[in-house]
Amino acid sequence: MFIESPAKLPAAQYVESVSEPIDKVQIITPTEFTGAIMKLCETSAAKWGTWNIWNRRGSAFITGSLFSEIIIDFFDKLRAIRKGMHLWIMSFDCYQQDDLIKMDILINGMPVDAFSAIIHREKSIPMVRK
Repeated sequence: MFIESPAKLPAAQYVESVSEPIDKVQIITPTEFTGAIMKLCETSAAKWGTWNIWNRRGSAFITGSLFSEIIIDFFDKLRAIRKGMHLWIMSFDCYQQDDLIKMDILINGMPVDAFSAIIHREKSIPMVRK
């Protein structure tokens, strides 16, 4: 079953497993930001990839990362790190099964579909506390 919206995910007792899209990300950046981007990748859900340093002026990093992590957090932090030009190329790679749950935000005791999200179980408590 393919779910387009977190609000349409069935109740947990009816779900056998949930898979999340993994994207291949290529970041081409000036070498002066290489260290900061590597550190960002270490602290995020990005899987370690490979660095290709062309010369003193530019390098490319290729990694696999969870799509939701890229959309929610990674891209904003990357934009805060870099100054000037860089190129960001993202493409679908595969689906990966993981321990994901649906998080609903209730307003007046009713779930609001626009605020529903599918998140990793281990990140659910810190996210709710934000």
